[in-house]
Amino acid sequence: MSGPPLSGRCSELTGQASGLAPDVRGRIAYWGNGGTDLAWQYAPDSWAVLQAQSSGSTPFPAAQAKSLLPELAASVKFGQTRLIVFPFKLSGAVPADWHAVSATYTVLPTGQYLANQLDVAPYASYEEHGVTGLIIDAAETPGAGGNSCDTSQGGAVASTSVTSTVRKDGVSWLVESPGTHATQPSGQPGQPGQPGLPEDDATACSQQPDNGLYAYADLKLDTTGAARTGGIGTVLTHLRLSAEQQNWTSTPVAG
Repeated sequence: MSGPPLSGRCSELTGQASGLAPDVRGRIAYWGNGGTDLAWQYAPDSWAVLQAQSSGSTPFPAAQAKSLLPELAASVKFGQTRLIVFPFKLSGAVPADWHAVSATYTVLPTGQYLANQLDVAPYASYEEHGVTGLIIDAAETPGAGGNSCDTSQGGAVASTSVTSTVRKDGVSWLVESPGTHATQPSGQPGQPGQPGLPEDDATACSQQPDNGLYAYADLKLDTTGAARTGGIGTVLTHLRLSAEQQNWTSTPVAG
């Protein structure tokens, strides 16, 4: 691979760069993930990434991605001022030095940018290592962000995890905590049952719509500062969801 080193320049492709891609508007670009991701430097020390998403278990064809992504990248506009709005709020749920670092959104017929996924992380860790601390998915349909309540073998809940069902906003949530022993449901957010050995993820997902939205939270326990969140139960307690437009916010982790 020629050109400036990718490490430390584009965290999204850390460890998965797949070669030099065609320039995008005269600026250097790289393939990632076998050609289904494209990263390009759109300004000094500033990178953008396009990812061709799989459909279920079917991977996006790399040859098709390599044809499509450069064309899409050339059409991307920067410096836009329209705010992304979020149908949830996480006030008080994350450490003060964690920030929103990535969002996935759809464009509504009204022109609004409505997010269905947010990544929150210590800024320095994300820039240097691509590390995410907390992921929140929320949408009117389950699994919109690729995550859902799946307790089957090989699903989201690992066989060594401690799982419990808790009630929040009158809705059942499935909480998964690291562990090696089964446990009985605790019945309260923040009390997922007897913990076991530490692993990397603690998750919570709604089994029915909560204020009109299915939601999923994934706390990365090995991220710097994760212990200061108080755990996945505390995140769940602070999470406020709403499908009503008047309750959407452009500052999901502020205040």
